[in-house]
Amino acid sequence: MPRRLRESEINEKRENILNAAREVFLENGYVETTMSEIAKRASMPVSSLYNFFHSKQDIFKSAGLHDDIYSLRPEYDRRRKAILDTALELIGQHGYSAVTLEEITARLGMPKASFYQFFDSKEELFSALLTESPLHESAYELEQGNEDHLCRNGLRSLGQSYLDMGSSPERMAITKMVVHESSEHPEAGQLFYSEGISKVCNMLAQYIRRNLPECKLDDDTLKLASWIFLSSLWASNILFKLMKGAQREFSDTQILDMAVEVFSAWLEKQ
Repeated sequence: MPRRLRESEINEKRENILNAAREVFLENGYVETTMSEIAKRASMPVSSLYNFFHSKQDIFKSAGLHDDIYSLRPEYDRRRKAILDTALELIGQHGYSAVTLEEITARLGMPKASFYQFFDSKEELFSALLTESPLHESAYELEQGNEDHLCRNGLRSLGQSYLDMGSSPERMAITKMVVHESSEHPEAGQLFYSEGISKVCNMLAQYIRRNLPECKLDDDTLKLASWIFLSSLWASNILFKLMKGAQREFSDTQILDMAVEVFSAWLEKQ
């Protein structure tokens, strides 16, 4: 007959399980963690876990971890990023219409059926390529920023991200591809605009509104002004980083400094 554990031994084993579980949950998130992994980290059989906790949910609650761990899915995110990186490379090289889902999944050694765990269609994949860019990440960060008089800090951060994208061969290849293919595949051009600069202009306009609540300009005018600001940087990337042969007269720093100064000075007058 097994020896009955003392209360101190029970508490020690529970704490051992919880310490192991905290490590595994922080590494894998809630969804991708299994009881087997927790048991292995705790150096005990899986069946022994159920002597102390009813379920994985019970362990998670007892571990006292933040609810954000529920949405953490590192393996899922890794595989999704691999799809995006491969699509960015292939579509940039061969064009939107020429690249098939079969080619993307074959490059990754992934069954095509697995692709649909991450994206519903090729169009959704392309949309994600456009919205999950360094430019969009910078735009989302504006929402977390502190008070920014005349928005100079936000404009500079966003503008630098846009200019930096011009130094990414894969990103510029997507731009070149859309310009080349949009006459035959307008859906690519539509996505490039609506999910790209148009969405970022909306976020920049909202940022300006939050920091300059006294500004009398309507939302459409603020978006237009944001569009002009970003378009000047887009033109710089096209002229000096995509086209060949254009003699460069101004550096990225000079262009960004002037764009920020002109836009901020204009906002100050509104």
